[in-house]
Amino acid sequence: LSYYSIELDEELLLWSLKTTLPFLKLERILTLSGSNQLLTYQGEWQDLSSETNTIIAIQIYVGDGRVTLPMAASLNKISSLNAIFQDAFSPRKNPALWSVEWFLFLKSISAPNVQLSTYSSAVSIRKSLLAANWTVESAAGFAFKKSMTKAKLSGVTNEQLLLQMTRSPSLEIHDK
Repeated sequence: LSYYSIELDEELLLWSLKTTLPFLKLERILTLSGSNQLLTYQGEWQDLSSETNTIIAIQIYVGDGRVTLPMAASLNKISSLNAIFQDAFSPRKNPALWSVEWFLFLKSISAPNVQLSTYSSAVSIRKSLLAANWTVESAAGFAFKKSMTKAKLSGVTNEQLLLQMTRSPSLEIHDK
């Protein structure tokens, strides 16, 4: 298995690793690509408690995800994505990672059977996903969340959900 993540703040990443995952040892790697730098923390974790001894390759890209993830993809450091958990704060706080253009990029590095999920149920992000040619569905949320959003690259969006989105004045999010 391969696990990829993006983190804007290197200090937060280091704090998280130290306080919650002290057993996880990741190597800090700086890759130069032209005049750009790609900062990656990478390593492996093996689940020795399971019968399969699953090994997970971990790569965490530090910096603006709109820069680091495309750079990692262009350097062939990312395999096709099979699952995406989109947890980029809210569309209001971080619209760049909820835009049509972002979802088009994610689509370009995903396997045909990719599954995307997010806690967000905002109409604007659902419209952004639709505009990027993802199939969207509403699912039961966790704890106090009434609903969440799931998306995939095949299938048809439910007509009831399409009707709800059509009635909403919210617009899809675009890069400026």
